[in-house]
Amino acid sequence: MSSSMQDVIPQLDLGNTFGAFFIAVTVAAVLFGLSNVQAFIYFQMNKSKGITFYKLLVIWFWTLDALHLALIIHCVYYYLVVNYANIGALSEVVWSFKVSSYFGLPCSL
Repeated sequence: MSSSMQDVIPQLDLGNTFGAFFIAVTVAAVLFGLSNVQAFIYFQMNKSKGITFYKLLVIWFWTLDALHLALIIHCVYYYLVVNYANIGALSEVVWSFKVSSYFGLPCSL
């Protein structure tokens, strides 16, 4: 490691950034759990109606939400576990973060 990189490392405090990142993913996982309960209750209350447009819509949004959560969990795992204390990894954006924006947008509507 070069001496200029070693000078930067002691000054770098990523606790607030990574802490906020981890808390946001934890909150997203809790909200995903609540949406699972909501979808389960919806399907239990409407099981006699057959396949309707709204049931397909609920399945579609649940699938998008599940994919989005899986991608952001991969992103957190990549930065906080695989590249722990690797400052160079912060200069690149992991693929799951790029892809998660496509799945997260329809879920937030």
